[in-house]
Amino acid sequence: MPAAAIAIPAAISAGASIFGAAKGSKAATQASEIQSGAAKQAGADIRQAVTDVNPQIINNAANASDMALRSAGGVLDAGKQGAADVNTAATNANALLNPYAQSGAAANGTLQAGLGANGDFNKTPTLADLQMDPSFNFIRKEQNQQMLRQQQARGGGMSGAAFKDLANYNEGALSQQYQQAFNNFQTSTQNRFSNLNTAAGRGMQAAGQQGGNLMDASKTGAGMILDANKSNLGANEFAGGLTYDAAKSTAANTLHGTELASDYLTQGANAQASGKIGSANAWAQGLQGVGQAAVGAGNAYIANKNYGKTANLLQNPASRAPMGPPEVTPTTTGYKKVF
Repeated sequence: MPAAAIAIPAAISAGASIFGAAKGSKAATQASEIQSGAAKQAGADIRQAVTDVNPQIINNAANASDMALRSAGGVLDAGKQGAADVNTAATNANALLNPYAQSGAAANGTLQAGLGANGDFNKTPTLADLQMDPSFNFIRKEQNQQMLRQQQARGGGMSGAAFKDLANYNEGALSQQYQQAFNNFQTSTQNRFSNLNTAAGRGMQAAGQQGGNLMDASKTGAGMILDANKSNLGANEFAGGLTYDAAKSTAANTLHGTELASDYLTQGANAQASGKIGSANAWAQGLQGVGQAAVGAGNAYIANKNYGKTANLLQNPASRAPMGPPEVTPTTTGYKKVF
């Protein structure tokens, strides 16, 4: 068989192996490029998502914190205004009680002076204090004259007995008038004391009410401001928590996004490496096929050549070489077999 006939199948097989190797290498390269590109794009998308989302988280937390702080400021202002209004109301109420408190204070001063040594409410009354009835002397004089006329009507002058009767009468009249004046003084003094004591008591109640109003207003106002400060503190804590949570979330997003993006980049690098390995394997397999085709062609050539010799011997037995040791011809370097 001609050598060309033997070489053609081998060449076809080698070409097919090379074509398959090129095709497999290209497919492996394209697949790795697709996987690597997808991984890179996924990593870029994750980074972009983190870049887009994190500012929104920070802005939303800042807006919510600002709203909370402004609301707390409004509550604090309202608490302060409420406390001021309560104090104003207490002041106005106390102004209505001022006349009673002032009159009570004046009455109490008069009482203190009257109860002191030789005060109006702590002394023995004099005749001037008793304020004897001015008509008493007129009545006493008329009574004396009537007794004298009666004595004269009896036809006699003023005897010792008559003078004694007149003296007894005047003494009894004076004693009775003094007792009445003393009783009147005591009653008047007691009435004055009672009236002053009532005014002082009413003033004390008014002053106590004024003090209570101020204390209640102060307590109520302090409570309003305290509650407002608590609200303000709570708002600040809430705002701080929002800011902290936002920072924590953005940090977590950044860290996790970086990890995912790195994973995708690693996957892309692995895909590229796998593609190169697959391409190399394809070429290795192709070259192996070429080698196998060459080996097969060589084997076919040798077999064909041996087949020709065998056929010639079968057809021409006379051409067989005699049996015996092979012919050896000398050479310059040794001996050469001759078949």
